[in-house]
Amino acid sequence: QRWSVKRLLDGLPEEDAGPMALTLLSGLVNRLAPKILRHYLVLPASLLIQILGFYLVVSCFTSVAAVRTAGWLWDPFPALDLRSLSLGNVRLSVVLGQWDAISSLLSVLVFDVL
Repeated sequence: QRWSVKRLLDGLPEEDAGPMALTLLSGLVNRLAPKILRHYLVLPASLLIQILGFYLVVSCFTSVAAVRTAGWLWDPFPALDLRSLSLGNVRLSVVLGQWDAISSLLSVLVFDVL
């Protein structure tokens, strides 16, 4: 079976097709722009432009509260008290048990940066 955007969007409700297409386009921009332009600030700038664009569209057409109610945004995180964190709470056996996943992720990221 061949991969195609039509096949990917097939069966998707019509009201979800636009946001899905924008998501795919954003993903392609985030993936291809740094490869084409070859500058270390391209990806952060692309992400910043997308976030600002999202909030600009939201502020022009609706409210952040309405978008949050619709499930497009998470609820605000509770305040984090960094003083309560300590390395004594870290279970190294759990971290070492995930070492294969951590090393796989690191190797993919290293090849992606090159």
